[in-house]
Amino acid sequence: MSHLSPHTRQSGLTLLELLIAITLFSAVGAITTLILNQSLNSADKLETRNEALIGLQTGLVILEQDFTQIAQRNYKAPVGNGFQRVDPLSTTDGHYRYLIQFVKAGDFERGTKPSLVRYRVEEQRLIREVNPVIDGYKEGDWRSATLISPVTDVKINFFYQGQWQEQLRTTVSANQAVPLPEAVKIQFEHVTLGHIEKLVQLPVSEVGL
Repeated sequence: MSHLSPHTRQSGLTLLELLIAITLFSAVGAITTLILNQSLNSADKLETRNEALIGLQTGLVILEQDFTQIAQRNYKAPVGNGFQRVDPLSTTDGHYRYLIQFVKAGDFERGTKPSLVRYRVEEQRLIREVNPVIDGYKEGDWRSATLISPVTDVKINFFYQGQWQEQLRTTVSANQAVPLPEAVKIQFEHVTLGHIEKLVQLPVSEVGL
């Protein structure tokens, strides 16, 4: 029967030491995996936030371009078998209700023509719709695209004579000009980026009827 020499016992690992080593390696592996997963999750969240930020910036640029090109003119909207005159800036065309609807002037230098623009919210999407036909348009002529998403609590306020108001002023009588606000403020909650406000100054003047 052979016996281990004292030198052999000192240089080898006992079962307890081996178990401790395995446990330490397992703990280090678990910690490394946790750190790696957290890093990957952080990278995914950062990428999602960056994509949302780029989409938001693009949408706000388009929104500002629309509002700064408001054409101060009335237009005819189809209602029933006829048409109804609509103010240059409105929240309804007499049939449907929207966040806002107006005539956007074209840009001759860029080769764009005047069009109708309106905004609405559907399933956490701020939707922009454009219609190349202004007077006597048809519902089938609208082209829709999601401008910003996901959003909630979308509101538009109007600046008149030094005060912000929730309601858009409309024509008082047929003999009065239609007042446009000096500015509009669009605010909403972006699911990824939080509270967003956009202030746009409008081309201010009175519109004859």
